[in-house]
Amino acid sequence: LLFASIGGGVLYFIAKQKAKRELLIRTGKKLRAAISNVYYNTSITVNNRHPLIIECVAEVSGKKKTFKSHNIWNQNQFSPGQEIAVYLDTRDSTNFWVDTFKL
Repeated sequence: LLFASIGGGVLYFIAKQKAKRELLIRTGKKLRAAISNVYYNTSITVNNRHPLIIECVAEVSGKKKTFKSHNIWNQNQFSPGQEIAVYLDTRDSTNFWVDTFKL
């Protein structure tokens, strides 16, 4: 029962994150952002590997705003200065998705 509840919690989190991503891609405002920093999230380690985090900067309402991506486990080539899409919820600016899949 303990292992089933842990596995169920992980599956629930993944499904919730996927639903958020799809909703923002469908209804959010698409921004073009420039990657400002790429670094490893050293607080998480799986098989001696760390996920990547991408920081990017976009202009929102005349002001520059920094966005951070989710943990990225695949080792795509990301470099500072490269453009990336950010989907922003028009009602809540803290709700966003950095789209690392479509590069």
